[in-house]
Amino acid sequence: MFTQISISLLTNGSARVYPEWAYAMYGVLCRELEPCFAESLHGQSFTPISQFLQCGGANGTAELHVTFFGSDREQFTRVLNGITRYELTKYGAALDVANIKISPSVSEADFCKTHLAENDPERKILLRFVTPTSFKSGGEYVIMPSVELIFQSLLAKWNAYAADNRLDAPDVLSDICAHTRIVNYSLRSAGFAIKGVVIPAFTGNVKLSVRGPDMLVRLVNLLTAFGGLSGIGIKTALGMGGVIRL
Repeated sequence: MFTQISISLLTNGSARVYPEWAYAMYGVLCRELEPCFAESLHGQSFTPISQFLQCGGANGTAELHVTFFGSDREQFTRVLNGITRYELTKYGAALDVANIKISPSVSEADFCKTHLAENDPERKILLRFVTPTSFKSGGEYVIMPSVELIFQSLLAKWNAYAADNRLDAPDVLSDICAHTRIVNYSLRSAGFAIKGVVIPAFTGNVKLSVRGPDMLVRLVNLLTAFGGLSGIGIKTALGMGGVIRL
């Protein structure tokens, strides 16, 4: 089960809001949660939070997108509802909450039903990487997306989350890669500053084209839709890898 939350923020005249501020906002959230609950977030193999800060809104606003994966949404949403201001002392800034929208929770079964059975599958998929995104391969950061890196990340996140619909057959990734290609992109290099280190990354758009049987196309649609919730790449709980599927 997952719950999506969108928080509209007033920037209070800040000249600019940076995506890495999401890391400090994650710290504010963890301090407000009950200690045992906050500790449990860090003790799981799959971090049950994904979030990113979308900057550059109209009239001095920004948008924090948060997804919580888990059945204990009550405490999580109660705490988020109780935060009216994010004091980001490290950056000398404060963001006031203008509005918070909490969507109804969606179960794993319903999400699969929507994308694998009900929706018409799309063979052209545009992914907008809103916040700096990076992959790790062979111990090195990789800042150029490929079909393999994108879906390797998505499959790992899905299989860590899913209880009843895991996609861990050995040929799933190879089948997706054989039938999916990047047909267009508009990317720029970017950095994400965290803990005194700037992680090399990228932002921008990637357009995918999917061929092959209907069920494979539906599977790609499910994973890319899930990427809009989980993020893609590394450190998606801290604000990296924020993706909007268009």
